[in-house]
Amino acid sequence: MSGLIKTRHTPTPWKRHPTENGTIVSSSGIQLATVDGYHESHKTDNANTGLIIRAVNSHAELLQAVKVALEYLEPQNHPRDIKEQIAFRDRQIKILKQAIDHAEG
Repeated sequence: MSGLIKTRHTPTPWKRHPTENGTIVSSSGIQLATVDGYHESHKTDNANTGLIIRAVNSHAELLQAVKVALEYLEPQNHPRDIKEQIAFRDRQIKILKQAIDHAEG
């Protein structure tokens, strides 16, 4: 990807606009997107808005969780001592569970 300029996205957390249904705003209140399905109900639009916000806000944490899972699965990263192995595994599991909880809202 050399030569390409990587533009950073608006910082998280993103959230719902307090009064405009289906509108997603930055933490500073700048409008980022509006969910308005042409043939969808307002209830579906509202659900889609929530899904987008959860996905965006949990992206970094989920990416970190995938990296943690990969680290755990790579044998060269496993400690030799059984107590260290258990502690290592428990730390990885905690990170994965936190990421899942955050993504599920």
